[in-house]
Amino acid sequence: MASLEGEAQSVLPLPAMTWIHQRAAGNPLFTLEFFRFLARTGHLWSDGTRWYWREPEAERLPVSVEALIERQLRDASRDEEPRRALETLALMPPHTDPQILEQVAGLTAAAWTRALTRLEQSGLIREGAFGHPLYREVRRSTLRPARIQALARRIVELYRSQPSLATGFILAAGYDPATTLHLLMAAAADTADDVQQAHVLALAVPYAAPQEQAELALQAAAGLRHSSPDEAIRLARLALHSGRHRTETGLLLGE
Repeated sequence: MASLEGEAQSVLPLPAMTWIHQRAAGNPLFTLEFFRFLARTGHLWSDGTRWYWREPEAERLPVSVEALIERQLRDASRDEEPRRALETLALMPPHTDPQILEQVAGLTAAAWTRALTRLEQSGLIREGAFGHPLYREVRRSTLRPARIQALARRIVELYRSQPSLATGFILAAGYDPATTLHLLMAAAADTADDVQQAHVLALAVPYAAPQEQAELALQAAAGLRHSSPDEAIRLARLALHSGRHRTETGLLLGE
């Protein structure tokens, strides 16, 4: 943080330095840009003797930082192999099996290796993952909806034998309601954790036929009543309004 205090020409409040450090993650350029952002927006100010700090209410990425990252990503994406690798890494969870990543990207193992080598040389990638969390955040936010849908469908197909691993991509895949319901129910059945299974069932409720929604909502509510009581109440009320399972729903709401 020495360069930061050199820019500020004084010692900054510890909470402000912590806030900046957590977001810049050690990148000196991002560190200075976050400091300038806070000063520009009035969250860090000086009376000429000392600095004062007021934490921003909302998380916002400074335009200057976002522009720097977008330019780096755009330069690295001029060739197809690095572009596909960046898209895939932006969507897939960290530590995903490299063979899965290659298939999602539509690249051979050799092409995937070439792409990572080039991205590591550019500083965007380190040890097979984004070198800074903001790189992933910005690349994901700039993916076109049509591209997200295409990649999500590829991911769902790759995980047909383990549908729970595709849960986070089913809605983004944009299938018709019947297919979406089928996939979500398969993912729920493949999920060992009861709470996570209830979350998946809750996602499935809007895609079910009216006569099935109440039962699904009730199942999901029962699984979420301890971990997510507000969501459980919402689902239980949905089941109650359907006119079905009134006794079970009433008991659940009365807990």
